[in-house]
Amino acid sequence: MTAGADEDRFARLHDLIVDLLKELEREYARARHEALCDPLTGLPNRRAFEPRLEQEVSRARRYGRRLTLIMFDIDHFKDYNDRHGHRSGDELLKRLGRMLTRELREPDLAFRIGGEEFVIVLPETNLDGALAVVRRLQERLRGDDRIPVTLSFGVAEFPTHALDAEPLVEAADRALYQAKAAGRDTVRLPDGSVPGAPEPGGAPAGGAGQGSSGQAANGQGGNGTHASPWAAVPPPPVRPVEVGFHVDEDLPASIWLNGRLLRVRQVVVVPAVGGPEEPERVFHVSTDDGDYRLFRRAGRWYLEGKA
Repeated sequence: MTAGADEDRFARLHDLIVDLLKELEREYARARHEALCDPLTGLPNRRAFEPRLEQEVSRARRYGRRLTLIMFDIDHFKDYNDRHGHRSGDELLKRLGRMLTRELREPDLAFRIGGEEFVIVLPETNLDGALAVVRRLQERLRGDDRIPVTLSFGVAEFPTHALDAEPLVEAADRALYQAKAAGRDTVRLPDGSVPGAPEPGGAPAGGAGQGSSGQAANGQGGNGTHASPWAAVPPPPVRPVEVGFHVDEDLPASIWLNGRLLRVRQVVVVPAVGGPEEPERVFHVSTDDGDYRLFRRAGRWYLEGKA
């Protein structure tokens, strides 16, 4: 066999191996997509949701940003399937998935994590922004006869309601349960409270201490036949406290509150807004007694949250 024939044989073998590797890469990418994607709605599934939420919470913690989680499901979906058949139920889920893809911003992330259960992750978004998303989705549903259902929503914010990914999911799930228990077609926070109060003219306020935006979440007509899901939420108590700090670190380690010493388990630094009336330093702290907002104003420390 001549040298030229050997070179030609090795060249063909090389091309064959390259083609096989490319095909393996395509198969791997296809298998990975199928493993992380819900085939019915085209949305990422629970397997994709959990690591992505971990990433987003880590990023929010690193840069001192907020992040909000919306968990929702379709009200009485089993009854809908029983009345119209599972094929119609599948078509409804597909349309809902397409609506989510259309309505969310590019940075926002939607997932189908169960049969009729969905999650939306809103990076760099506070409660007020999340509630605007809820209201927009409810308005789209009311204007689309092809999706003749209502949704119940649970909303939880990092770091207000939880300081890590898994507790944040638990908080949103707890809020969704509260919305279901309240009669469905509504929205709740993890403690069962409604997330705003009506302003003059009927527009609800946003999250506690935040500005208003949008219209009432239910969007019921003005005939008075349906009570608004928005109601006044009393502000959390604020108390002066003594704070102990870690040695050589400017982070709180303990809080003296009403004769009790609370050990700080986890701390998230929140960037101060600035200005004469704003706190000089702000932390969200997880203690033995629960989660609080700790801030310093005019040289004194205060603890906000819980009764």
